[in-house]
Parts: sequence; C-alpha cells; structure tokens
Amino acid sequence: MFKAVLLGQWHSLSDPELEHSLITRIDFNLFCRFDELSIPNYSTLCRYRNWLAQDDTLSELLELINRQLTEKA
Repeated sequence: MFKAVLLGQWHSLSDPELEHSLITRIDFNLFCRFDELSIPNYSTLCRYRNWLAQDDTLSELLELINRQLTEKA
C-alpha cells in the first residue's frame, strides 16, 4: 500500500482520485501489484497515509526516495 501512497503524492491525487486511478489505470495497478479484489478504498488509503504521517515517517520516506531517484537519474 505504500506504493499507492507514493503515486498519490507524486501525482497530487486526493484519496478518492487515487482509488479511482488504482481501479482504472493499469500502470498504477501494475506498480502497486494489487489484484482487482485487493485494491484499497479511499478511506483505507487515507487512514494508512495519516498513520504514516503521525511522526513524520511519511515525509522522511518521501525525502529519502526522492533523493535516491534524483541521484540515479
């Protein structure tokens, strides 16, 4: 589910928009490796993202990943 949160952040998607994209966009679905029965709904995505953001874990992980992508680009 972390990959889904990354896509939402990178594409500036709301949680309902992210859920819709996971259902309709094959590239999102392949990246996250969800099957059609395991795609999380928007409230699950929201709760997970908020849980990660509680102690700045989300921002630290995003910073680390973006730094690695920049270095390898």
